[in-house]
Amino acid sequence: MKRTTPLKRTPFISIPKPPKGPRPKKCKNRACRTSYIPDPSQPWKDWCSVDCGTVLAIEKLAKQKAAKEKSERAEAKRRKEQGMSIRERLAALQVLVNRYVVLRDKDENCISCPMPAHYDGAWHASHFKSVGSNSNLRFNLLNIHKGCAQCNLFKSGNIAEYEKRLRLKIGDDRVEWLKTADRSRVYDHDYLIRFSIIMRRKIKRLEKRRGSSS
Repeated sequence: MKRTTPLKRTPFISIPKPPKGPRPKKCKNRACRTSYIPDPSQPWKDWCSVDCGTVLAIEKLAKQKAAKEKSERAEAKRRKEQGMSIRERLAALQVLVNRYVVLRDKDENCISCPMPAHYDGAWHASHFKSVGSNSNLRFNLLNIHKGCAQCNLFKSGNIAEYEKRLRLKIGDDRVEWLKTADRSRVYDHDYLIRFSIIMRRKIKRLEKRRGSSS
């Protein structure tokens, strides 16, 4: 019996696949969003037509202009703040603190009377211990609560009722501390600058939380 010569294996020949064409892209123009085949010689293009390219260019210029204006405003504000006097810093910080207090107590009634939270008149940040006689408590958030304009402006805060409601809100111990705390304080630039930064952050966080819960 004759032996047969084994067959030789022929090497596997891979057939090259035809090159793929460019993938479709979506036009970046939000008013269009049409799918299109990009030009291989211009892969960076994000628009399907000259009109859409013009729209995107205008939007880009507008964003650059807005960013520049924002930067210029921030720089102008920084320069202005650098030249502020103590009195000006005190007034600016008081505005921030008042804004925070009214926002913090948004869902609460007047601290000095039964005026309901949904009252659509003016709300103030009312001090329990007055700024004039207790400068040390001027920015203390335990000492400031939301009050209606009638109580704050025309009843000197309606302090007797203020104290009753304040004891229910923060407790007797804290109210007694407010009544016996040191009265005077001299504020310096560094403190006012730091506390202004803190209050801006607190306002921003509170506005964000209020917005997400509405």
